[in-house]
Formats: sequence, C-alpha cells, structure tokens
Amino acid sequence: MLLVFAIGDRLKIDSENKISISSETVSLPGRRLEGAGLVGAHLPKADFTDADLRDAYLYGADLTGAHLIGANLRDADLSAANLSLADLRYAHLTGAHLIYADLTDANLSGADLTNAYIKQAQLDRACGTDAKLDAGLTLKPCPFDSPK
Repeated sequence: MLLVFAIGDRLKIDSENKISISSETVSLPGRRLEGAGLVGAHLPKADFTDADLRDAYLYGADLTGAHLIGANLRDADLSAANLSLADLRYAHLTGAHLIYADLTDANLSGADLTNAYIKQAQLDRACGTDAKLDAGLTLKPCPFDSPK
C-alpha cells in the first residue's frame, strides 16, 4: 500500500491584503510512515526522530537540516534528496537509495549505511567516524557529537 501526501509551507493570513508563509516546521517524531510517498516534498528542518520511513519515496525531497535521529530509512528512496545539514545520527539507511543525494555537512554518527546506494552522492564535510559504511568509505569525526 502506498501512502501519498504532500507537506508544504503553511499559509498564514494576517489580513485581507497580507499573506505570509508560516515558519512552523513539520514534526513527526516516532511516526509510522512506511512506504510514504513524499516525492519532492519541501520539509526543511522537519523532525522525523525515530520515525519509521522504511521503503518511503523521498525522491528529490528537501530535507535540509531535518532531524532524522534514529529514523528507520531502510530501503528508502532518497535519490536526489537534499539532506544537507541533516542530523542522521543512528539512522538506519541499510539499502537506502542515496544516488545524487546531497549529504553536505550531514551528521552520520552511528548511522548504518551498509549496502546503501550512494553513487554520485555529495558527502562534502559529512561526518561520523563510527558510521557503518561499506569498504572504502570513510568520514571525518563530527564536532560536539553526543550519544543518542
């Protein structure tokens, strides 16, 4: 079963002539979102701490600065997703598709990326020396890293 929904900016109307975008972020910690269809979703700074996103479709999603601490992203499609500045500590990314994903400055401490598809992924300044990676991949230590 494929669950498809869109999450975007929230409109706030202050008066008849003034419409602004709310700065509220999406907060879905611990939620069960297996197989969710979030293709191209705009989710900067979203909180998916400990959420279950197994087999989720996040192709091209904007997850800049998102909190994915301990999230289950096994076999999720994160191809071309923007995960720059994302907190992926202890996230389960086994078998995840990260092809062309932007992981610039992402914290991957304790994350499991074994068997993840990371061809052409951008890992500039990503950190996490204790991340579980396939042979040949290494990351630098993260400053001020704290355990989950």
